[in-house]
Amino acid sequence: YKITDITGIEGFSNLQYLNCSNNNLDTLNLNYNQYLKHIICVADSIEVLMIDSLFSLQILQCNSNNIAELNLTGNPAIDSLECSNNKLTTLDLSHNIYLAYLFCGENNLTSLDISMLDLFALRCQNNAINTIDLANNYSLEWLTCYNNNLQNINLNDNPNLIVLNVGNV
Repeated sequence: YKITDITGIEGFSNLQYLNCSNNNLDTLNLNYNQYLKHIICVADSIEVLMIDSLFSLQILQCNSNNIAELNLTGNPAIDSLECSNNKLTTLDLSHNIYLAYLFCGENNLTSLDISMLDLFALRCQNNAINTIDLANNYSLEWLTCYNNNLQNINLNDNPNLIVLNVGNV
């Protein structure tokens, strides 16, 4: 007995935290919930996630869905993004300069530009990434990027690495 529709959620105008995980939601429109700070919608079968104008959003956990496109341009405050195990082919993070934690493994990404960020942790394993730009990520302590199509990786700007998982397994 899994929930397939959360019509009416738009009426909760002061909602700051939402966990609707492990349901059968194929579309989730949260654009009317402008005060949301933390969203957990893991394992919901979501194909369309609408969070275009959530300026207060800090944490998004949308792992294990069917999301092919994720628009984060209207989420400038986000500092933690977990979108692993989806169908993403691109990920534009140019408007998310406060992002510290990025977990985007098990997708269909072919490149990843995080040079405008200063991440603390990046997990992008099991993609098809050919190029990854880690420039300016001086705070990076955790990097997991195994099972990609990387030929080279430049770690010159990452002196604080504590955990490094590269290569193919």
